[in-house]
Amino acid sequence: MKHRSWLQGLILVLCAWGSSANAELTISQVRPDRLQADPAKRERVTVGFRLGEPAKALLQIFDGRDLLIREIASNATLVKAAGLSVNP
Repeated sequence: MKHRSWLQGLILVLCAWGSSANAELTISQVRPDRLQADPAKRERVTVGFRLGEPAKALLQIFDGRDLLIREIASNATLVKAAGLSVNP
């Protein structure tokens, strides 16, 4: 399952996969906690989301030219309400 959204000119792609092949996995309520972050201030952006079942997740961040600039993966299975933090 994939979900795409924008963060000030960036494309966020959230992918998730569950352990059960029979269950339909859904991703919903994907939203960053802010639309801008200042790297000089070491500000983070947390992307919150809900999963239809516990699953692993991968967040990919692309620039306006569709070049992958960051990839963040969960190390373990996430619960239904989750989030991943990004350092700009």
